[in-house]
Order: sequence, then structure tokens, then C-alpha cells
Amino acid sequence: MITIIDYGVGNLKSVQKAFDYLGYPVEVTNDLDKLKNATILVLPGVGAFEEGMAQLTKMGAIPIIKDHIKQKKPFLGICLGFQLLFETSEENGIHQGLGIFKGAVKNFTDRIDSNLKIPHMGWNTLSPIQSHYLKGLPDHPFVYFVHSYFVEAEPDIILSKTTYGLEFVSAIAKDNVLATQFHPEKSGDVGLSILKNFCETHLGKPPSIEKTHRLTLDFTKLQNIKTPVIPVVVQDIESKTVLILAYTNKLALSETLKTRVATFWSTSRQELWVKGATSGNTLDVIDIKVNCEQNSLLYLVKLNGKGACHSLNHNGDPRFSCYYRKIENQNLDFCDE
Repeated sequence: MITIIDYGVGNLKSVQKAFDYLGYPVEVTNDLDKLKNATILVLPGVGAFEEGMAQLTKMGAIPIIKDHIKQKKPFLGICLGFQLLFETSEENGIHQGLGIFKGAVKNFTDRIDSNLKIPHMGWNTLSPIQSHYLKGLPDHPFVYFVHSYFVEAEPDIILSKTTYGLEFVSAIAKDNVLATQFHPEKSGDVGLSILKNFCETHLGKPPSIEKTHRLTLDFTKLQNIKTPVIPVVVQDIESKTVLILAYTNKLALSETLKTRVATFWSTSRQELWVKGATSGNTLDVIDIKVNCEQNSLLYLVKLNGKGACHSLNHNGDPRFSCYYRKIENQNLDFCDE
């Protein structure tokens, strides 16, 4: 799962839509548990450096970000999210950043020709210094910038530079961290290629576009279901084993369709629940089918993780494992049309 940190700074929807377009499961959240369990963390953002750090501090996300990067889990920073990775910024005074990398955020003012407008806004080229994450791109690809401050960084992490009155760092890469001053989500095919290279490096190929579209098309059939709570059969798409018998409703179903992770409705607690929310052993939804009478659903899923979040305990009672109901049934009556 790609998890975009919602810290109240900037429009995050365009970043989410870019990953959606590429076919990868993605969510925007400020839920700290979800941030802790993210496979990939994305820190976008526009606006002031001080405000960005204040919002991250207020929501308690800073230790999570640092731990994620320390564990060498994939991380993507965009624009303000790129600048926040460094030690200090001189934007409206001197402010401390996350300090993940050595370097400082500087003001263009008084450092470039006064005829050049600030902010630096629009299309400009990259001069790659490393080729990592930039495979398949032209020698000097155009990308989209909006910023009034630039980063000075250590040479060993610089991925590309760009010139606007002076030469500045436009992207960095170190271990599993990629961060860009430009907006890949607004940079057309070049930006999408960079995001695609990043995702394929850490997640492999996305689910097929055909399956993603089928999931959406199947959702249109559900408008005929009138009951507020809908039974769900969850079946492993490879082994055909029925893993879970659960319930959903339109809220849980919408979340499933958005994240591509099986989300259910607890009839006892009256709230959403996600298999693997704490362990990370989630169920990736490959397809959804409606039964012929349109009164229940079938989730065809792929196990993501170890497959069980608890070892068998209490004298081996299987009810203490995630899948306490494993029902072999090869003749489920669900319609393709």
C-alpha cells in the first residue's frame, strides 16, 4: 500500500490520482497506525516550511517518518516534502527540518537575477547526475516546478540538478528515499514515468488495468443492493480457499474500492475494520463479484504478508489465528455478468 501523509498542507488529491492512474493501491490518511504500517510513505505538500513542520509535529508523524526511513522502507518526498527532509530552512527565519539529510533550504531572492520571477514556476529541465529512478527518460526531460526556495545538499545524494538563475538540486536519492523539488504528478508522461520507476522498484508491476477496471464496473451493479449490510465471502484467488465470512456496507465497500485492500463492517462494533490493519498482513482485492441474486458479494483476494497475524496458541485453537474459518468450496455461485 502507498500511503500519502495528510498533514493539512497542500492538495494531495493530484498525487493520489497519479498513483491511481498507474494502477497502484493508494490512500491519503492522517491515521498514525496506517502511517506506521505503510509499505511506502509519501510526503507531498506546498506552502511554508515552518507550517509544514508544525503540522507534522502536531499530528505526531515525525517519529514515524524517521523510523520508516531508518528502516530503509521506501519513501517519496515531493516539493515541500522534499525540503522538509533537510536540516534547516531560512524561509521566514531559521527553522529546523527533519534532518534526515545534511543540507539547507535557501531563498532565491538576492541570489538570482532580479529580472527572474519568484517563485520559480513552470516547466524546466533536469540534468541527471545519477540514473536511478530516471530510466527511460530523455537526456534533459522537462518537469513542472512551483517554489521560491531551493535546497543545497551533499553531492552523494543528488539525483539531478536544474538551473534557474543558479544551479540547484532538483531531486535526491539515497537508499530507498526518492525526493523531488518538482511535482512529478503535474509533469505529464515524464513525471508518471518517474513515479512508475519508483513504484516498480519497490512494489513490482501494478495489478493489470483490466482487473482494476473490472473492480469499478462491478461496483455499478451494487446499486441494486438495498440491504444496508451485505454478506461477503472472501476467497483466495490462487488456492480457492474461503478465508473469511464477513459483512460489508457501502462505506466499507467504498473504502475497499479506493484502497484495493479488503475492508469490512463490524456489525457488533458498528465500525470499519481492515484485515491486517496492525500486522500489515492485508488482503489485496483483485476482483469483486456479485452473486446471481444480488444479495451477497465475493472478494477474490491475494494474501499480502505472512498470511496470519497470530501464531496458533491457546492449545492450538485456530480461532486465535487470522483465518479461523477455512472452508473449502469450489462451487460458489457468483456471476461474471
